[in-house]
Amino acid sequence: MLGRQQIAGIPTAINELFKNSYDAYASRVVVDNLLDKNALLLRDDGVGMSERDFLDRWLTVGTDSKTTGGRFSSLAPPDGFAPRPVLGEKGIGRLAIASLGEQVLVMTRPRDVTNNSATTVALICWRFFTVPGLTLDDIRIPTVSIAPGGHVDHELVVDLTEVMLAHLSELETRMPPETVRAIRKELNHLRQLDFAAIQQLSGPRLDGKGYGTHFLVTPVDETLALETAPQEDGSASRLVKLLIGFTNSFSRKNVPGFRTAFREIREGSPPRDLLDGAEFFNEEDFSRVDHEFDGRFDENGTFHGTVRIFGGDPLEHVIPWPGSNGRTRCGPFTIRFGYVQGTAKQSRLSDVDYNAINAKLNRVAGLYIYRDGIRILPYGNSDVDYLNIEERRSKNAAYHFFSYRRLFGAVDINSDDNPDLQEKAGREGFRENLAYREMVAILKNMFVQLAADFFRSSTEEGKEYLRIRQALQQSARERRESNVRPQRNRLREELQVKVAAFENGTPQREVAEVVDGLRNELQERRHLFNHAASPGEASEIIHLDTKARRELRQISHRYLIERPDGVGLARDMQRDYSVWQESNEKLLDTTLPAAEEQLDRIVTAALSALTAPEITDRRVHEELLRASRADMEELHGSWGHSVERSRYSADSAHQHVLNILSDAIEAVEASISEATTIVSAASVEHTKAVLTARRTAYEIVDRSIKAQQQRLGRLQPILSRLVNDDPAPDEDLVALEEEVLALRDDAEADLELAQLGRAVEIINHEFSASVTAVRNNLRALRPWARINPDLRPIESNLSASFEHLDAYLTMFTPLQRRLYRRPVLITGDEIFHFVMDLFRDRTQRHDVSITMSDAFHRASVSGYPSTFYPVFLNLIDNALFWLNQRPKPRSVVLDYADSAWLVKDNGPGVRLRDEERIFEMNWSRKPGGRGVGLKVSRDVLRRNGYELQLRQGSGLDWPAGAGHGHADERGQGACFAIVPLPDTTESEDINQANMHATSNEAGEPRQ
Repeated sequence: MLGRQQIAGIPTAINELFKNSYDAYASRVVVDNLLDKNALLLRDDGVGMSERDFLDRWLTVGTDSKTTGGRFSSLAPPDGFAPRPVLGEKGIGRLAIASLGEQVLVMTRPRDVTNNSATTVALICWRFFTVPGLTLDDIRIPTVSIAPGGHVDHELVVDLTEVMLAHLSELETRMPPETVRAIRKELNHLRQLDFAAIQQLSGPRLDGKGYGTHFLVTPVDETLALETAPQEDGSASRLVKLLIGFTNSFSRKNVPGFRTAFREIREGSPPRDLLDGAEFFNEEDFSRVDHEFDGRFDENGTFHGTVRIFGGDPLEHVIPWPGSNGRTRCGPFTIRFGYVQGTAKQSRLSDVDYNAINAKLNRVAGLYIYRDGIRILPYGNSDVDYLNIEERRSKNAAYHFFSYRRLFGAVDINSDDNPDLQEKAGREGFRENLAYREMVAILKNMFVQLAADFFRSSTEEGKEYLRIRQALQQSARERRESNVRPQRNRLREELQVKVAAFENGTPQREVAEVVDGLRNELQERRHLFNHAASPGEASEIIHLDTKARRELRQISHRYLIERPDGVGLARDMQRDYSVWQESNEKLLDTTLPAAEEQLDRIVTAALSALTAPEITDRRVHEELLRASRADMEELHGSWGHSVERSRYSADSAHQHVLNILSDAIEAVEASISEATTIVSAASVEHTKAVLTARRTAYEIVDRSIKAQQQRLGRLQPILSRLVNDDPAPDEDLVALEEEVLALRDDAEADLELAQLGRAVEIINHEFSASVTAVRNNLRALRPWARINPDLRPIESNLSASFEHLDAYLTMFTPLQRRLYRRPVLITGDEIFHFVMDLFRDRTQRHDVSITMSDAFHRASVSGYPSTFYPVFLNLIDNALFWLNQRPKPRSVVLDYADSAWLVKDNGPGVRLRDEERIFEMNWSRKPGGRGVGLKVSRDVLRRNGYELQLRQGSGLDWPAGAGHGHADERGQGACFAIVPLPDTTESEDINQANMHATSNEAGEPRQ
């Protein structure tokens, strides 16, 4: 089939039919997709065709019926129409209809001022044309002519199908059986259609004063459903992308008076126009952009136009084309497009306007191309980035700036100035000849130069853009912060109260009090149960049990926290929130279920103690059922309250939307009333006055409708999210906000570290000569220490101390460190004695004992002393500080077990909420502490293949009287572990440090 081979798909076929309607001087073309009938109806109000035109032109392959010359007369413009440039010159559109389905009912009536023309109706089965061996002369197309005043009805269609079935019988022996069966099935489907209902559809008509051409296709090609389905990324369907914007609504010039529609119609539902003009861009949308570009490319490819940045004054701008060698083959053309920033906080638009224009961009963004006001496919489709804008952006977004999905606009060409820009036969864009390549190169150059001239800091305009963008971002942050700060502060206060309650064991005590209260109250009544018990005793027990369980539920509700939506948390609040989650989960999953089981046992025992014969198991069961029903009623009441609140919110929102809709309808009706008054008041004797009144009336109503459409359009993204149950857009914003808050905290800490680093750099520079001298002297001393036993410990301690000092001096210069340090074997015994030499006086002053186990004594590791020694010093220094105010005995034990170096104490330990905080920069509970030691120790160990961990529950037991009554008190001190990281590998700077120990069992402490 020639038509099917020339047409890329259903959207392209419909576009070609739109062009045919345009060539036929139609003002309107409507496509109705009758979903329940598996039929497609295309109608226009063009000049139509007589029976002779239909037979000699439309049915004749290859005839060019729209051009002048030849044996057919040219198509003259009807009265009131200016001549239109011909779009469908090759005659492909008449066969594009074959791409839509296997059979079509053609109905056409020529335009006639006397309204006395007949309607031609023909039935075409395309399957005949696919049968090998059948020629065009073999195939019959039944055609009838309806006199003026008649219309197409069911009886006429049945007659046409009978003729086609008879023709099929004649050719049946020359056709494949499956083709014959398919044609009979399709003809039968056509006979079943309700033509009376089809005649009632709004739109162009052929009866009465109507004229034009109609096509009824049935059954419809199955790919149409795929073409109309929305994309997974939220963008418009392929059919909408290719058919929307058929005429140029971007241009300030007069656009052709031609409207298109593609309606989906399902019985019982109102029609839905997929090509609704409100869904596409218009002149008003250029007031809702951040940047606007408007100009003309001359015959040399140079751009002359204006640029508006963030809605500012238009700036005259010229962009030469470097590839120009004189007049271009593509010819001069114009361009106009708008651009919207990628995020609302970078945009000058209000939230309402940004969301409205963003919804359109997500569906149909792109740079379209129009010739003589009619769109050229597939340009503008967001999937067809013919200027490689996204490809350049992916390489360097800041450098190239523009994103194809954030702009909308059009390149405008015409037949006179751009004759060498020629469409392909299949309507799949321009032929890639020299003219097209020049146009693409000119446009690419424009986008590159605009990015360089206006959106980079290398120019004054770029600096101004960056200044405004930063100001907009700051303003957006301030607005958001003012909205979320009160919610964040309330959450902070709630976290502080409830986390403190968990730390103090308040929920656990309250739960215990409920259980003990029930037990005690039942025990007080037990003497009654041992005597003459009555049936009411069981009810009383169950009543007390119900009361206790209600109190447990109240406890669980009391410590719940509802985190507000869309509010990011700072790092300290995230930690508190995590602590609350863990504590509340333990309350809900462990403490409360355990209390419920205790209540079960207590109540079961109390009921078992009842001895009266009247109190049977059945009576107890009835009481329990009554209590259970009461529980269900309570839960249902709570649920009903939630439902009522949600229903009230939904009703309020619904009423608000209805009020907006009602106001919009009233506004439009008021404008229509005003317009009618203006027209009625015009003097019928003065034609000019009537025309002026008509024009004024139209402008009033048109302006009112557009204003209300814009108002209603702002609701669509919100309502769409509700209908589709889309996730809240604040989720990503919350994650980003929390990341920013964390980065701000890190930036403050990093600034202090940077200042400290500069100081250390100065110290390292000033002391480098002295350090070198000390290092050389230590090397000279080492041979003497090897042969002098009394000198060996002095040299060893002096070297270790120097390594400790040198580590701090070289911490920020790792390249220097590698020049003069190598890993050595470090034993636990050496670490212990090094620590004792530094802390002996302090331990004696505070009466603290530091001991090591046999396992620690025998353990060893290959590594840098400056890596491990400072960590042990920091851990023991912290332990000594916290042990200072503790009751005696005060102990620190160095241990080794399971490849881990352990530092244990019997101090106060680390609170649950502080488990992660202690490893963060600038956080410390030590008065005057800098919060650096544990952070730096962990970082240094990680760079050397080790991890510093806090092991809760592994510290030394407290001495008597050391507790304070906190819920998270474990009765043990702190325990820190130095363990090797998994899968550590040897590198140039770090040799893998392998721990060695003759025993993996913790031994008895030794002095």
